[in-house]
Amino acid sequence: MKQRLWPRHCVQDTWGAELHKDLKVMEGAVKVYKGTNPEVDSYSVFWDNKKLTETSLGNQLRHLGASDIYICGLAYDVCVGATIADALAIGYRSILIDDASRGVDLAGIEKTKTTIVNNNGVIVNTDEVLAMVEGRDRRPELGYKLAMELKNAMEDK
Repeated sequence: MKQRLWPRHCVQDTWGAELHKDLKVMEGAVKVYKGTNPEVDSYSVFWDNKKLTETSLGNQLRHLGASDIYICGLAYDVCVGATIADALAIGYRSILIDDASRGVDLAGIEKTKTTIVNNNGVIVNTDEVLAMVEGRDRRPELGYKLAMELKNAMEDK
C-alpha cells in the first residue's frame, strides 16, 4: 500500500498530541485513539488505512444509536476527508464543517468536497450547525442519504 511521508506530529504522550487548552470538551466525552500502529497509516478515525484495525468509534456510535456525524479538523484533505468518506460509506448522514477545518493541498480539499457532495453529504459553516442539530434546518441531501440506506437495507433482506 502506498503511504505518504509526513513530518513527525501528534506523537502519543508528547505536547504535540495535546488538545488545545481552550477546547471545550463535553462531560462524558470519550477520546478515540487512532494511528497507534507505527506500521500502518491511519487517516480515518474509524480504522487504519488498510482497514486492519478498527478504533472504538464505530462501537460507540452504534451504542448511542447515532445517525448523523459532524466532522471538522485537520487536515481537511487527509484525516478529515478519510473520516467523512468512511462515515458516508458505512451509512452515516455526514456533515463537514468547512470553516472549522484546514487542509494541506487545495486540489485535495476540492477532491474531498466532491466526494462529500457526490455521496449525499453536506458541507456547512459553524453558524449553520446549531439549527441542523436542533432540527430546524433539514437538508434534503441528508434525507436522501437516509432513504437510500433504508432502501438498500430492505433490498438486502
